[in-house]
Amino acid sequence: MKFADPVDTRPLIDARNLSRSPSLRVLLFAHSRQCRSNALRRAS
Repeated sequence: MKFADPVDTRPLIDARNLSRSPSLRVLLFAHSRQCRSNALRRAS
């Protein structure tokens, strides 16, 4: 899987810090949801 924007990888790299950073958890959730919707759109 390739990321067009390096910012996309930051939540994955910092996943171990989620317990300390609520905003990061939100960012990771939004990112994973975006990936899911993109995959669904591509499949249909």
